[in-house]
Amino acid sequence: MLDARADAIAVPSWRRRLGTGLLFILATAVLVALVPSDGLTHDATGGRRLSSSPPFASSAPRHVHPWAQRLHTHAAEPRSTVAREAAARAAATPVEDAPLVGTCSQPRNIFIDAGVNWCNTIRLFEDIEYGKNATFATALPAPYDVYGLEASPLIQPFAEQYFRWLNGLLDDEPETCLPRSGSTAHLKKYSSVYGCLHADANRMRQCMWQKLTKHLNALRPDPRLNSSTLIAERLDGARQQCGPPPQNRFTFLPAAAGHSGDNAWLEFYGPPQQLVRGGSIPKQFAPPSLKDGRYDFRVRVVNLPLWLAASFTTSDHVVLKMDVEGSEHGILEEMVGRGIMGLIDVLSLECHGSGGNCENLLARVRQAHPRIRLLKEGWDHSGYDSHSTLNSDEQAAVAKACEAFDPARFTLSHRPTGPATTPGPAALP
Repeated sequence: MLDARADAIAVPSWRRRLGTGLLFILATAVLVALVPSDGLTHDATGGRRLSSSPPFASSAPRHVHPWAQRLHTHAAEPRSTVAREAAARAAATPVEDAPLVGTCSQPRNIFIDAGVNWCNTIRLFEDIEYGKNATFATALPAPYDVYGLEASPLIQPFAEQYFRWLNGLLDDEPETCLPRSGSTAHLKKYSSVYGCLHADANRMRQCMWQKLTKHLNALRPDPRLNSSTLIAERLDGARQQCGPPPQNRFTFLPAAAGHSGDNAWLEFYGPPQQLVRGGSIPKQFAPPSLKDGRYDFRVRVVNLPLWLAASFTTSDHVVLKMDVEGSEHGILEEMVGRGIMGLIDVLSLECHGSGGNCENLLARVRQAHPRIRLLKEGWDHSGYDSHSTLNSDEQAAVAKACEAFDPARFTLSHRPTGPATTPGPAALP
């Protein structure tokens, strides 16, 4: 019987990098009480919106850099604006909106993950820079400041906790009962664990969704994360924290990556089934048969080109990974137009043809910054970091543990226990 003090579920042969481990079921009754039943609040017109006044966000006055103020004042233009229009707007930017200059003079190592998904790429810089698939070795021998953006409100609560664990603020590594996949091809790697190995991708996805229904339906947003104050303060940390940190430092940004042509809010339809295959559906294109108002989301948009220009300098070593479902065209075109492409040393890009011509975009990037190193997902790296490599036995143990509890009341985490030979049940502290 499970309760708020449930015994841990033992899992043999946990992740090699952490040694033998245990899966712990943690009560989340307090969290459930703090968040509305559907993770949303309702405005006076009956429409749904995410709260923008989180209890833990600081309300004290604080200096906020001009790029953060522009977070709320983007021109109200459609997200589908073609890339050449974005470049034209950047070229016509008034003098007072000219690129800003980062204030830190001491070189830093920076990794920006635009699209962290289930945190399976947040340590990709290790593989790119130092791993067996490293294509070069120019990075400074110092820790990294890591910034990760994620737009999906259903993933954000997990990412928030995972970043806290990476920073040493949690003892237990958060686990999810869902495959930490970001594409259909990646999801297929998990399919045999769940008895869903099919040659036909549609049948495989349908089988996986059926097996994971309980945990997909349990996902809820945390309205406290959809806060302009919270996001602006975390972004401003890139200007405040000069010099390398004593160890890798991770900052989670619960927002979408955008550019000057985007609205301050991104609206999209994000049902949970979409989360294990990657991507999202623009609100206007969601099939009526699939529509569920609980998953109509509005999330903050960060002006990525202006933030980069305001926060970093060419003395920093900056690795930028982008998987932003087509928005990369407008973002990179604006960076080229503003003359700030030179801030980026390494660009790992998943380019989506739906947003524009990828060959033309990459040609313009190379022309603007001939020394940039361009990496392609699936060619130069696997699309996920080595910490997230699938081990079928371990995933089977997770799947078994997940069958045993109610995800509306409990969450799953992993506690490393060192070299113990036979893991067994342990009470939660």
